[in-house]
Amino acid sequence: MLGHPGLTHGCVAAGIVTQLLDGAGPDATTVGISVAAAGMGGAGKTVMALQTYNDDRIKDVFQDRRFWVTLGERPDVVRSQVRLLHDRIFPSQAILEP
Repeated sequence: MLGHPGLTHGCVAAGIVTQLLDGAGPDATTVGISVAAAGMGGAGKTVMALQTYNDDRIKDVFQDRRFWVTLGERPDVVRSQVRLLHDRIFPSQAILEP
């Protein structure tokens, strides 16, 4: 449960999918969309995120523009963004870590 009787991970994921697709039409001017989930461990954040990420409608619309990033409790957001950009531009080259 997610704080409300009858509210399931699938229900929440479906709502997120609907919101993501609302701004994703052929005339959309949106450059990027980020979705974050925060909360205590075991609440189902990853399950909900995976349902959203793997939804066929999301795959159809966003195709190879979907990215999965795990940040953890103390994220280095800039490093994560640089890694994502590097991996997108140079998929076969490893980024060197200090």
